[in-house]
Amino acid sequence: MDLFDLKAYYYIGAYTTALSEGQKIQSDDEQIRLGRDIILFRCLLMRGDNDAVLNAISEKFPPALQGVRLLAEYAKRQASGEKTTVLEQDLATRLTELSSMLVDEDFRFHVARIYYNMGNFEEAYRQVYNCTGLEGLGLLANIYVAMNRIDLAQEIHKKMLDVDKDETALTQLTLATLAINSNPRAASFIYQDLIDKYEETVFLLNGLAVSHMHQKQWVEADSALQQALELDPKNAETLANTVACYYHMGKPTAEIDAHLAKVVNTSPKHDWCNKLRMVRDSFDKYAQKY
Repeated sequence: MDLFDLKAYYYIGAYTTALSEGQKIQSDDEQIRLGRDIILFRCLLMRGDNDAVLNAISEKFPPALQGVRLLAEYAKRQASGEKTTVLEQDLATRLTELSSMLVDEDFRFHVARIYYNMGNFEEAYRQVYNCTGLEGLGLLANIYVAMNRIDLAQEIHKKMLDVDKDETALTQLTLATLAINSNPRAASFIYQDLIDKYEETVFLLNGLAVSHMHQKQWVEADSALQQALELDPKNAETLANTVACYYHMGKPTAEIDAHLAKVVNTSPKHDWCNKLRMVRDSFDKYAQKY
């Protein structure tokens, strides 16, 4: 495996494979070693191993890895239940102290990722709006999607194609995100192609399932979700999508409620659960009037 493949496995969510094979990448090129380490540490983050990253990266490491460490720190604090407003204020102070590192595009990418994870898309945009690298452009496209500016996201995707002539995994996944509503059939082909080329992952299977659901192909969606559940029975995204799929399939209420309970119990802070609580609170509020 080379750095090109390592990044692809990371982008599709194959973190175990990336960690196992990525450690075998050896090079005299400092940039290749740095790129390898960034991806390997990010894989640990995606598996929830924040402490491993915090313990491994010291202040002596280059800005790009300092960005990964910062991402790990805020991911840990966010998971512990700290309020987003507190985290945002603290991050603003930290960035003033680390202003010299903001000239590094990789560092800014990780800062943007922190803001993105906190739902602050405006601040995330400010960090990557002038990025020229593929990852920065990919995140910028996702920020535009989150802000419901698909037109601007499509423009960014065109820039990604200029940078990435081979249309690698990240560029393909960005296109799938853009196509999920307008052309879900094309999106499903992209997800299936990446599965065939690399391996099945929870991320790709969920993308495939959602693209099937947009085509009202409930049986196919359910099949993809069941495969995802076999890989990770507690994944909140899969459980939430399963609830939606079962509802449209007319599954028994008890079966739907069972999966709903799993989502709430395993990932109570998941965005889907937060929205569910808001709906329930609104319902209870209005129900009291009658």
